[in-house]
Amino acid sequence: MATLSKTILETLGFKEFNSEARIEAKFNSIYVFNIEGISLKEVNTDLFSNVSYSDDVISFAFGNTVNDISKNLIGDSFVDDEVEWQKANKSHPPYILIKISSNKLFTCESGYCKRENEKLITYDCFQNANNLLKEVEQNIIPPLISSLTIHLSKINYPIRFRFIERAKYGITQNGEIINDFSISISARLTSSINITGNMIKTVINSAVRQYSTIEPKVSSLFYFGLRDEDRFKQFLNLFQALERHTHKAFNQMNFENYVDSVNSIPKRLAVTGKQFFMERQAECKNLSQRFIWCSLILWENISDNEIETFKAIKKKRDLLSHGEQVSENDLPVEDLEKLLLKIL
Repeated sequence: MATLSKTILETLGFKEFNSEARIEAKFNSIYVFNIEGISLKEVNTDLFSNVSYSDDVISFAFGNTVNDISKNLIGDSFVDDEVEWQKANKSHPPYILIKISSNKLFTCESGYCKRENEKLITYDCFQNANNLLKEVEQNIIPPLISSLTIHLSKINYPIRFRFIERAKYGITQNGEIINDFSISISARLTSSINITGNMIKTVINSAVRQYSTIEPKVSSLFYFGLRDEDRFKQFLNLFQALERHTHKAFNQMNFENYVDSVNSIPKRLAVTGKQFFMERQAECKNLSQRFIWCSLILWENISDNEIETFKAIKKKRDLLSHGEQVSENDLPVEDLEKLLLKIL
């Protein structure tokens, strides 16, 4: 990683400090997403609880301005000029801000710092804090965004959480703020539907219940599949998510409880017939067989139409696996996403 020389740092206004002036702070990170596919009615301060959630590690809230959300979430504005910030990021409301807390005190014994606008700026002092935050974020952001996407998609489709920015900041024991920002920008177009704070509250409750139970690899594949701009990467990530989720659902299924409901067994062969069908089900190893079994027993919202959609999707995946050329426009990314939203 490139580093700045002492001369450059001093030119930028930084001053060197040592262990006598060591800095201790707890660090948090903020993720900002622009939500495409919904518009949010004005949120009054009194109704903030309808569009927010908080526990010891994670807090998040929806709203129409990042600064209003930030003031309610962390007690401070997120940007100095929100209008210019929106233009620079080509973003528009509504937004969600997600705060991740490390809940650990970190110490920097020496380095460079400066004070600017009543805030402390440090240079490369808390890499260990950043590493811990990223580790925590990897376990929270993908499943949370995946769960929110799943439940908002029940209101309107498609829903996109477009990543705007990640900011890291610390709070010293004296209450002084330490800032550190990194920015990433992307673009996508969708149509929107207007929803209320109460609808958001329902989505939050459902998503929070699900995000801690959704299999991490599945949620990660789903999250990056929705986030990527490359349709081939989208398709491959989403298909892997479908594949992993199907195999896990099949393996966790206790088929003995469902034999009678999906098979007509004569009473004279009740024991033999039940054992026969259980053995046939256990022999199913490929994805298509397992997807159909899960659809018969677990996924009540899957119909013949979705089965045909699955077959068409798998056919495209098989062509890619065998080295055949498939054009980007022929990849059924949207159909695959809709199918995943039904079974997740």
